[in-house]
Amino acid sequence: MISTVIPLYNKAPHIKRTIDSVLAQTCPPDEIIVVDDGSTDGGGEVVSSIKDARIRLIRQKNRGDGAARNRGAASARGDLIAFLDADDTWKPRFLEVIQHLRQKYPQAGAYGTAFEIIQPDGSKRIPNFEVLERGQKDGIVFDYVKKGISSFFGGAHPMFSSSVAIHKNILEITGGFPEKAPYRNDLDMILRIALLFPVACSTEILVVWYQNAVNRHFNIVRAKSEPAISRTVRLARKSKRISQEMKQDLLEYGARFQLNAARDALVLGRRDSALQLLSYAQGTKLFAREWWQWRILAALPGQTAHYLWRLKRFFAA
Repeated sequence: MISTVIPLYNKAPHIKRTIDSVLAQTCPPDEIIVVDDGSTDGGGEVVSSIKDARIRLIRQKNRGDGAARNRGAASARGDLIAFLDADDTWKPRFLEVIQHLRQKYPQAGAYGTAFEIIQPDGSKRIPNFEVLERGQKDGIVFDYVKKGISSFFGGAHPMFSSSVAIHKNILEITGGFPEKAPYRNDLDMILRIALLFPVACSTEILVVWYQNAVNRHFNIVRAKSEPAISRTVRLARKSKRISQEMKQDLLEYGARFQLNAARDALVLGRRDSALQLLSYAQGTKLFAREWWQWRILAALPGQTAHYLWRLKRFFAA
């Protein structure tokens, strides 16, 4: 049994398109759970107007997309949960291919497919999806962390929030999506799964990620604390089960998120937080130049870096 979970927050212009893409699946889900996370734009009413017995609307006060996904997963009757953001869509064969992956790779903890991106200017981009061996249409993703690192240089993560289906019991084992963590909590959840279980994917492009939608949260939020994915990386690197090679890969993988968060901390005038985050990324080879850039700025006294950033934005305006 497959359940679809859609977290909804102020995406009224897009939610019908998203639900329609689920209803159009060649292998439809048994239920569609929309968790309205305190929307103020009438998105919940749009969902209520769609007459289909499989749709279930849950309303809650605004707690973030991680909490909304967890609420939907906890309410799901299916043993496999496919997540879809309220402004993205699936192509008709998405759940059919997910079912195929599930049958072919029952040992996997999560499944996903390739995706295309509609960029802010409306143009389409297809990421370099080299997560499997050349010519392989589907399979287990080996070296998930290495594949994640390659995504920072024009490739694609094997999975993201709208392209992933996860066994319900795996979500319970790994603790679900981090809450109160607005910065890429989906990648943190998938990383925790990949560190414990195989993940399987298809190279068929079956998801559309709309980066030109309204209320794109990750485009405006700044990390006010250490990202959850950074904590996951730090804890994993301390594990005795992890090889030295994997620990170095995790250092590089985590450094990308830690450097972004260190930049945000400096912009927000939180110099001590920036220094702490930079200490976690110390030793990175792939991002060494950027690490030194932020480390030099963080060494400036007081909130100098913060005011320099504001001055730069003023002259760029």
